[in-house]
Amino acid sequence: MRPFLAPLLLLAGCSGGPKDPAASASAFDTVQATFDTLVRAIRAKDLELYKQCFTTKAHERGESGLAKFEQKPEEAWKELQGMFSGPLSIKDQETRGDTTRVSIEAPEAEGGGIGGMTFQRVDGKWLVRNW
Repeated sequence: MRPFLAPLLLLAGCSGGPKDPAASASAFDTVQATFDTLVRAIRAKDLELYKQCFTTKAHERGESGLAKFEQKPEEAWKELQGMFSGPLSIKDQETRGDTTRVSIEAPEAEGGGIGGMTFQRVDGKWLVRNW
């Protein structure tokens, strides 16, 4: 009977491993959480996590810049990392219904950083609509 328990114990031990923070709702449950997730994705060059930060319509309109990743991925990352470098903070948040417009303070970022962003709540998640 003992040989049959070992595989079951192994499976039970593996099922409770660490979870991907992007998969959790908390990575997108507030504008600040989504912004932090976006910055983390850019700094880590994590394209899958980066994609999750945007609404479907933002991808369709080209707001997320995915086309540039297909053509020149290193250039796309370099540009984004320049805009999102140094300390970043959200300022002047204005919410109307399921849409929030924010200004981003980025004193060390190239070209003054991203400037402003609009987030939209979609199915309980705050996602980037445009910038």
